[in-house]
Amino acid sequence: MPSASLIAPAKINLALHVGAVQPDGYHPVDTLCAFLDAGDRVSIEGRADEFSVQIDGPFAAALTDAPQGTTNLILTGARLLADAIEVPMVRFGLHKAVPAASGIGGGTANGAAAMVLLNRLAPQPLSADALIRLARGLGADGPICMASLVKAGRVSRAQGIGERVSNGPATPPFTLAIANPGLPVSTGRVFHVFDDAAPPAPFELNIPARFSTLSQLVQWAKGTRNDLQSPAVALEPVIAEGLTAMRQRPGCMAARMSGSGATLFGLFNSATAARRGARWFAGQGWWSTAGWASHGVGGLG
Repeated sequence: MPSASLIAPAKINLALHVGAVQPDGYHPVDTLCAFLDAGDRVSIEGRADEFSVQIDGPFAAALTDAPQGTTNLILTGARLLADAIEVPMVRFGLHKAVPAASGIGGGTANGAAAMVLLNRLAPQPLSADALIRLARGLGADGPICMASLVKAGRVSRAQGIGERVSNGPATPPFTLAIANPGLPVSTGRVFHVFDDAAPPAPFELNIPARFSTLSQLVQWAKGTRNDLQSPAVALEPVIAEGLTAMRQRPGCMAARMSGSGATLFGLFNSATAARRGARWFAGQGWWSTAGWASHGVGGLG
């Protein structure tokens, strides 16, 4: 079996509106996400007697030193697919290049990438839409992370508790710089702080069918929110300091936190400016990178 691999693209919440907690404990969301052409790399290394994952990379320790009982989402994704269709048992590789627990969907994207790779080996592979539905088992970000891999498109929208995914608006090419201070932020704690206050309004995003220019996208983004940003800042004030610094980088047109933090992103007016912004944060001891919003691999239906 020849090895195969995929980049599991980092998820960036350009906007994230969150509603009040429901009786089942979930929060409704309306979010528009871009996916960077950078992230962890997931591979299939060969056949095996059971699913397993070999992890390396600069952030491998965050997973290999995880508390006993923690489940790697690559294994979760593989087992979800194996329960649905016939697939071979394989050994996965994971090059962990982005921080864990950082608000950019790294673990979920890894699980989705593992499912896509394994699906290619199935005698009767699932369609793109079926994979998106199955990815609900990876968590709230599962469907949108899967859509980034199997549906061509620069941005996607997720609604409900993340299960309703649709194509986002057409956009011009754009680049982002992302930066993380090296502090994992507990999503549960962020939501706890969020639940102690009234949810912001309005809830539903008003998204046009097309952004003809980057300026239009930036102006739209400035009229939206990440409702988890203030709760995260209350827990980790360094996030606010990072946002101020991001906005001060030459060429930065807008800046915001992604997901529940602590990763920040800036929308830049050029790839060169985005790379310089990322290098500045690296010089301050932050993890950072820059890249284009990705189009997905497509080709599955």
